[in-house]
Amino acid sequence: MKTLTTHRIQVVPGRDVATWIQFINENRIHVLQRKPLQLTVDFGEATFINAWHVVSLACLIEEYFMEGIQIKFQLSGVSDSIRLYLEKMSFFRHWEPGTDRNNFAQDLAERVMPIWKVDCSRTHFYIDYTRQYYQNNFLLEQDLSPISIVMAEIFNNIQDHSESKVSGYCLVQYAPNRHELSVSICDFGVGIPNKINAYRKQKGEAPIGHEKALMDSVIKGYSTKSTPQNRGLGLDLVLSNVKATNSSLLIVANEAILRREESREETAHEGMQNSFLGTHIHLRMDTTNLEKIEKVEGEDELFS
Repeated sequence: MKTLTTHRIQVVPGRDVATWIQFINENRIHVLQRKPLQLTVDFGEATFINAWHVVSLACLIEEYFMEGIQIKFQLSGVSDSIRLYLEKMSFFRHWEPGTDRNNFAQDLAERVMPIWKVDCSRTHFYIDYTRQYYQNNFLLEQDLSPISIVMAEIFNNIQDHSESKVSGYCLVQYAPNRHELSVSICDFGVGIPNKINAYRKQKGEAPIGHEKALMDSVIKGYSTKSTPQNRGLGLDLVLSNVKATNSSLLIVANEAILRREESREETAHEGMQNSFLGTHIHLRMDTTNLEKIEKVEGEDELFS
């Protein structure tokens, strides 16, 4: 690949899933004719951005970073709200030399956690810290076990199935006005439908459509048996906890999109003209439906 001085990407997040995924696909490093020395990420025309956009954008930037390409952010014209939102999650500092990218501690009681590059050897620490952080600062009486289970299963899926060069990115944030705790996780692996069809091919079975493959992935016990300790894709536990809290789930993988909105059954369709090579999961959990933490009688007296 010949060398290009700078590759610029203009970040203009849209509310349409397929349009955003097309933007990500068009800027993947493997589609460029020449390798750049620098990647410039321009937020000047962005009118809004959310966790869904952030994690897939982070995976994209990381692809360049892993090739030794310098990362530069262009913020001229960006709104104060977008700049502050990204600063609070340490987005701009994440690719600076010397940054401890495994430090996911948040110094202040911010509603958004620092963006985290998934490290499968530290996921249990991350999950425990995240649960305690929101428990201690915002959701003092709610049992956050469902969110911990969901995160654990998604991380397990990345470790056991994704085969992603970019290990993935995670962002967690709380919106008190909507009573919503959201988790967005993205990886640039093979994608769930592709993984399922590869497993079917090994067994001598015909491939299935990406829509059906994605629906099969949320069936209890469904597995591609990619590792000896494999317990299944784990996405059935994600869906069951989403249903139990009457929350929302979005999964985008390859050519398929699966949605589950509040009080509605999950549906999947093949809505991607350009296949997304990876898996992108976005959960919005309704905190009003989380169970209250049971307090042991006499607990206050024991520790007073």
